[in-house]
Amino acid sequence: MQALRRYLVMGMSGALLAAAAALVPTTAQAHTDKDVLPQVCDPGGKSPFYKFSGKKLTYIRARDGRIYGQSGVTLSISKGVSKTIGGSITGTGSTEAGVIFAKASVSLAISVQYSRTTTTTFGASWTVPKSQPTGWLEVGTNNGYTFTWKRYHYRSPCTVVVEAHGTAKGPRRTAALFFKHS
Repeated sequence: MQALRRYLVMGMSGALLAAAAALVPTTAQAHTDKDVLPQVCDPGGKSPFYKFSGKKLTYIRARDGRIYGQSGVTLSISKGVSKTIGGSITGTGSTEAGVIFAKASVSLAISVQYSRTTTTTFGASWTVPKSQPTGWLEVGTNNGYTFTWKRYHYRSPCTVVVEAHGTAKGPRRTAALFFKHS
């Protein structure tokens, strides 16, 4: 009789335990329910948003920074000459360039700008070799960057709409001048 009572008590407590387990959701069920909730994809802030990638160091020639000469001629760029190292941008007009370069500087952790005017603190000269019919000497900087950019906004539900994209190239704010020839 005592064995029967022990069996009934264990059976009833097992049934209670099974009923309680059925009422409490399992971890897998809770996770599944969570996935059904709507996703929040708006990153906050004011549209449009920008994304930058693919930064690479590059050489940028100064505007009007190249001079030409014939075989045997010595080409010179003097100290104290003011030169503008200008950038370029595709996919948008120049009015947006300042915004793109400012945001890229923060996003890519570089100090880049659309254009920089600087004065040469030293000069350079080079003689076109006799074996070469023409040659050139130019001033620019090795401290330029190229990168790609995208301008976008969000449309419900969580759809990214790319408004414009392109490439940009510009000098660092502290870009030192560099002379090249050929």
